[in-house]
Amino acid sequence: MSIDKSIRPNGLLNILKNNGERYIGEHKHGIPNGKGQQTWPGGQVYVGSFRDGLRDGWGVCTYPSGKKQIGYFFKGKFIKNGKLEK
Repeated sequence: MSIDKSIRPNGLLNILKNNGERYIGEHKHGIPNGKGQQTWPGGQVYVGSFRDGLRDGWGVCTYPSGKKQIGYFFKGKFIKNGKLEK
């Protein structure tokens, strides 16, 4: 898989994978850490916290259908006690 990584002048990491997945946000040594946004070619968007390259902490994941998962993520997985909006 080809990955294009760059650090923007504002210090934010910009990653674009050859499958169209993109991350823009804070980082630690070139790995997503802190606040950021991840998008997928199909229209899914996650905005929230990252740790060690995975969704981790508070965030909102919006699906192409308009449904949203709002709550906590842990090691890339949505924690079920969060909220799903239609």
